[in-house]
Amino acid sequence: MNRKVELAGKRIGRLLVMREDGRAPKSGAVLWFCQCDCGNTCVVRGANLASEMTTSCGCLQKELLSARATTHGCTNHPLYNVWKGMRHRCNNKNDDHYHLYGGRGISVCERWNNFENFLKDMGERPNSNYSIDRINNDGNYEPGNCRWATITEQARNQTNRKHITSPVKGVCWHKKSKRYIAQIGVNGHPIYIGIFPTIEAAAEARRLAEIKYWGKAI
Repeated sequence: MNRKVELAGKRIGRLLVMREDGRAPKSGAVLWFCQCDCGNTCVVRGANLASEMTTSCGCLQKELLSARATTHGCTNHPLYNVWKGMRHRCNNKNDDHYHLYGGRGISVCERWNNFENFLKDMGERPNSNYSIDRINNDGNYEPGNCRWATITEQARNQTNRKHITSPVKGVCWHKKSKRYIAQIGVNGHPIYIGIFPTIEAAAEARRLAEIKYWGKAI
């Protein structure tokens, strides 16, 4: 006979355990009647609750599967890589530019962890010359603080900066020479592209390097 663990009144994920509901016919496992946050009820084995193997009536798994299917269907969208790159440089410590974003506290709001929400809030960008820009450079990626902007518009937004960076990924300002340095990461290693007098020239060199090394410009 399975040892009973008192679970009544406990919350396991989305489930609130209401009461004991007998035992499984063959195994003798203790069963518990649960109320799910979605409004449904279910009967769950005590061992599955105790180990948190079961944390909902099944609604959570359906939502996760739906989210994965939705995101997968959007991978060919022109802005998918923009969204993916935004999250990568904020969340992945191995990203070449993490120290400029996630490393200094810049994050992506919870709503924008879903690509469809990001697309709905930002809308389509006017053309490929525009990229995502944070209006407050110390603020997060979130509605109200982001816009589509050209390189020139982003450069105007970079006032009172303490960092030797630029609004263009892979381009940084070299204070001593007063020029822009372009580089790109390949297989985890930075590759120097060159030093340029303007941010536009550095950005174009970076774009060509992306095509050369990555097969396409991001």
